[in-house]
Amino acid sequence: MVLHKSKDLDQGDGFYKLCERLGFGNAYELKADRRFEKLQRDKVYEFWNDESNFNKYKDDYA
Repeated sequence: MVLHKSKDLDQGDGFYKLCERLGFGNAYELKADRRFEKLQRDKVYEFWNDESNFNKYKDDYA
């Protein structure tokens, strides 16, 4: 999950380049698809709202 310092809430190029390396598709095309970022954000919220996932990983970076 990324927190933005500026008022511009768009993800930076690094996010899309990482997604490309992870096999989600072409970085340029992913950035052009406004639904992609929202879908990924929703998946992150869903994952961490699952108590079993939270409990499994909560101490990994303490």
